[in-house]
Amino acid sequence: MKTYRYLLFGSAAVLAMLPGASLLAPERAKPTSEIQRPTAVASFGNVERAVLATGPLQPSVTVEVQALISGRVSEIMVGPGDAVRQGDVIARLDSDALRLDIRQQRLNVTQAEAQLRDAVSQLTLAQANASRQKVLFDRGIISKQVWDQQTSNLSNRQSTADSQRQRLDSQKKVLEQRTRDLELTEIRAPIDGVVSEVLTHPGDRIDIDGPMPSILRIVRMNVLTVRAEMSKADVRKVRPGQKAYFVFTSDPGKRHYATLLSSEPALTGGAQGETGGAKDQTAYYDVVLDVSQPVEGLVPAAIAEVHLVLDEADNVLTVPAGALAANKVEVVQPDGSVQAREVRVGVRNGVLAEIRDGLAPGERVIVDGADLPGSL
Repeated sequence: MKTYRYLLFGSAAVLAMLPGASLLAPERAKPTSEIQRPTAVASFGNVERAVLATGPLQPSVTVEVQALISGRVSEIMVGPGDAVRQGDVIARLDSDALRLDIRQQRLNVTQAEAQLRDAVSQLTLAQANASRQKVLFDRGIISKQVWDQQTSNLSNRQSTADSQRQRLDSQKKVLEQRTRDLELTEIRAPIDGVVSEVLTHPGDRIDIDGPMPSILRIVRMNVLTVRAEMSKADVRKVRPGQKAYFVFTSDPGKRHYATLLSSEPALTGGAQGETGGAKDQTAYYDVVLDVSQPVEGLVPAAIAEVHLVLDEADNVLTVPAGALAANKVEVVQPDGSVQAREVRVGVRNGVLAEIRDGLAPGERVIVDGADLPGSL
């Protein structure tokens, strides 16, 4: 039970004779000798009210990188945790045999081009001869049999040129395909992200006609999911678009800012991911964050403390939350006595509270508030 001490004069008459005295005397300040509790000074600072969630950060986008041609892995240039940019060469297949094949195909193309030039030259000559023979045939100078032989020769020359042209086109297509295959021996990152796992090693054989093993996995770390245990009351307070940030235990003073995209019940455990039997128990939720700036060294499953900011106030007068009982604080006076005072409270959390009115910077307050009416 709380006890309130009042100082009483010997009689009402004596009280009435005192200047400014009243029959209803106010509560007197406690003397200095009675102050045995911790105090704090009202000062300017930042206060935020946030829903706190702790858990491993998981990427929302995972890409398995696979080879597009068969071959033997000759080199892997990245490892788990390495950041990559789209288009970076991250692995190579052995290309020695392919390079030899390309060299041969280039020789084949050169040979086909020479044969086509010869065939076209023969065709041009046959066309010129046919033109002259046509004039002689029309004049009756040569027989039909000679003319037929000439036209047959022209037709053969035309067929030979067409065949050589098709052969050259075919050789060029083969060369183009081999060149594309050579480019595909360099495995490139399909997205910006972080290598999460390497699945093959130099010397492994990849066969695209059989099961297509992935070479490695890349995750995109700008959209993250944290599976967090939160009370359902807290979940109702969060909304898409809210400011958020996360910190790591290794560097708790460094904040990495993000925007809340969504929070959905996790498909795990009991109904809607509940961790308790009653409907008012805490539950697991998948909180999806859009990270505004790349976080150096961030890897999948890194444990982070995520803060979903509900309200905040910067550079405001604050006191420890333990100094408040309802809307009252106990203020230590210059003479060391203690005075109860009502204040107007703004943003508060379990550590600090914003004081909007009723207290001046530098005033000292009792931290526990144990003697205030209505305190716990």
